[in-house]
Amino acid sequence: MKSFYRLILGLVLVCFLVNVCEAKQLTKIDRLIKSDLDKTSTIAISVKDAQTGVVEYEYNSKKLLHTASTLKLFTTAAAIETLGEDYEFKTALYTKSNDLYIKLGADPRLTKDGLKSLVKELRTQNLKSFNNVYFDDSIFDRQEWGTGWMWDNDTNAYMPKFSAYNLDGNTITVSTGESSNGDVKLNNPSKYPMSVVNLLSFGKENNFKVNRYDWINPEVVELEGTIKGKTSVKIPISSMRRYFIFVMNDLFSSYNIKINHASYASKLVPTGAKKVAEISTPSSVVYPSILQNSDNKDAETLFKIAAYDRYNSTATSELEVRLFNEYWSSKKAPTNGICIADASGASRNNLVSVDWMTDALIGIYNNSSLYQTLKSNMAQPGDGTLSNRLFDMRGNAWFKTGSLAGVSGITGFITDKKGKTYVVAILIQNFITDPGKVKSFEDEIIKAIYE
Repeated sequence: MKSFYRLILGLVLVCFLVNVCEAKQLTKIDRLIKSDLDKTSTIAISVKDAQTGVVEYEYNSKKLLHTASTLKLFTTAAAIETLGEDYEFKTALYTKSNDLYIKLGADPRLTKDGLKSLVKELRTQNLKSFNNVYFDDSIFDRQEWGTGWMWDNDTNAYMPKFSAYNLDGNTITVSTGESSNGDVKLNNPSKYPMSVVNLLSFGKENNFKVNRYDWINPEVVELEGTIKGKTSVKIPISSMRRYFIFVMNDLFSSYNIKINHASYASKLVPTGAKKVAEISTPSSVVYPSILQNSDNKDAETLFKIAAYDRYNSTATSELEVRLFNEYWSSKKAPTNGICIADASGASRNNLVSVDWMTDALIGIYNNSSLYQTLKSNMAQPGDGTLSNRLFDMRGNAWFKTGSLAGVSGITGFITDKKGKTYVVAILIQNFITDPGKVKSFEDEIIKAIYE
């Protein structure tokens, strides 16, 4: 009997010591939060046991804050489940009554070489002349930028427009070099008729910006500042439809395909049309670009396609929001207390609590197939947006980060040293300090959880 009591006492003592250790780590988080950052900014943290949902730590967990790109994890999860992991982006050519129809699938990986293979197939089938060419662009509406995106990001290469006419990353790459007289020389290998005003000069570092004044002429951009040497500049395309037509005309000319009335109007592929060529891209290729490298175009495109597929109707921002709300409400993460406006998190209209985020993460964790797919494509320490963060936790941490001016966040899964898995969401906003210091602050909190 004495041995039994000793055993019980030992177990109680072990539990007590474990709880003391865990309490020390939570106290460490409290100490971290009580900093100058908390005095001037808003910090929100939610940590829950992934299996039980028990709250391990929370601070301002119900406050609605901007998500930045952490939102991508939740829109991508909804898109994957809606479309299925075997979904393919497809671009196809159809013919009927000597008219050519280009069925657009908004493939975010579509390139000029891909279109070239389609046009080449026309020649293979001895199709050399058409009366009209039509675009079936019914997959998306005409809104080519996210709701609530900032107008001054128009020339940000990380935030190009997205539409049914996705092509070549929706950017044009201009290369720089030195002219014979020592000035900066620009080269536009795409030959797209876009005017570039060259105000660059050579300097000790690359410190330049791209300006575009849409109210004057959207096809004119201005490069201003200094470059160190040869470099390349990605410029978002102003009109993707115009660029798509330019590329198609160039390919038709190259393959001697005659178009009698090249109006390129929008028109649905008619019943009875014959499919003559098709190319496809598996949707899975964009998962890492979204979750590791935070590609806004890919995130917006994937989720908008999911809305098109779910409702069998031209995708709009309203249908995207409907899909998000219906999906997460069905996963026991009701959205009636939050607001989303886009799929990438770039919108300032997004308002979400970290408490909702960790509830949604638990929903992902309990769906083993979805959890494994997302985890295998999320950033680990050393990858993507975590390339310089949390090195000693590789193999134990999988996160999606987010950054906007004055906004930072990180959310995902962490397995601590004892093998226990937590879901974590941290959002910080309204700071004017160095963003790198804010990221380091987030890392310290995550390390405390890991310990």
